[in-house]
Amino acid sequence: MKQICLSLIIAILLLLGCGADNKKESKLSTPYTLISEEPWQGISKCNLNIGLPSKYSKAEIEAIGKELHEARSKYEKLYIFYHLTTINKDIEKGAWAFTHYTPDLEVNILGATIEEEKAMKDVVNNLNGNIVGKWFSEKGTNGLAFALEDKKGKYIFHCVYKNLQHTESPAAKTGNRIEDEMFKLHGQYYIIERNGDLGLYNKEAKQWGLGVKF
Repeated sequence: MKQICLSLIIAILLLLGCGADNKKESKLSTPYTLISEEPWQGISKCNLNIGLPSKYSKAEIEAIGKELHEARSKYEKLYIFYHLTTINKDIEKGAWAFTHYTPDLEVNILGATIEEEKAMKDVVNNLNGNIVGKWFSEKGTNGLAFALEDKKGKYIFHCVYKNLQHTESPAAKTGNRIEDEMFKLHGQYYIIERNGDLGLYNKEAKQWGLGVKF
């Protein structure tokens, strides 16, 4: 009986030890979370979806990728996708960045980098006129900065792109709904949400993007 109890205790301790290994914390100062891990059966390949609380530099993204790759060195190909989960919780809408090992490392930030976002916001912040709303959106592989200008009841909608191209178009504002001439042609419109953010909607009234006020 004592021998059986001793064996059970040893087995439990071994299991706890394995669990501790599996839950080893990251040594990096840049936190991230594992959203999903998808190994491919019969192929030395694995896809990872990683959640980030904020944007990181290219070097920080590369360091996270290296840590994840070292823990999964058995795969010949490791595809790691990074999502800004505080901005976009739907990972199906596209990753902000990736680090792929195929097997050589490839690092790419698809959306706006920290520096690009700042430059785009600077353009909006330096606009003249009565600006009644400013938003920044990470949609797919593009960052966009928006601004709504009120010219004595006539509205102008401003868009600033990653390359700092700046476009203006006349807009109509009815309550919290905004329609500008450019996107109206495609049946798209905007809704200023209750928290002040800007919802981007298609002609089926489905939200396809979100602009966070700043």
